[in-house]
Amino acid sequence: MLELLEEGFQEVAWLDSDILVTGDISLTLKSLNDDVIVVTEECLKSQEVQGDGNGLRASFWGFPVGRAVPFPLNSSVMRVTRHHIPLLRRWKELIESTSYQKTQKLPDDRRPLHMFSDQDVLTALLCSKEFDDIPIKILRRGRDIVQYFGSLGFTLRERLSYFIWGMPAFVHQQ
Repeated sequence: MLELLEEGFQEVAWLDSDILVTGDISLTLKSLNDDVIVVTEECLKSQEVQGDGNGLRASFWGFPVGRAVPFPLNSSVMRVTRHHIPLLRRWKELIESTSYQKTQKLPDDRRPLHMFSDQDVLTALLCSKEFDDIPIKILRRGRDIVQYFGSLGFTLRERLSYFIWGMPAFVHQQ
């Protein structure tokens, strides 16, 4: 995304390779101001274990907390613009850092919360004072995206809401 923006593209959308698109995604991404970043809500299982209501990830990195989100963010579907180049550069810098790279060699159960994956670093940055001025549009689990991760990947309540709101535009088969 960063490379494309630096080449001159005004807007870039990212979809992980395990995303299924079930409808017109332009409805999800249209009419957004240039400063709005789009990310998704993390799957339910990860929220129970690794919620981020207090800006924990930002704190663990040593960043002053500028905002908190009630759950970790997921980078499986993203929309960024040239406005987000400083955020993307900082994200790249942190995931290329020696400490982050060293941590990625540890088993999952030994990685600290703020360095579990690259999206935990993104959550930390978006909750930090440095980037708290960036408006976030969060694609909500069950309504905008199915975060299919085991038995909690598409709950009964989410399945019932399908009859009211329709199928989410994205299915993430983690």
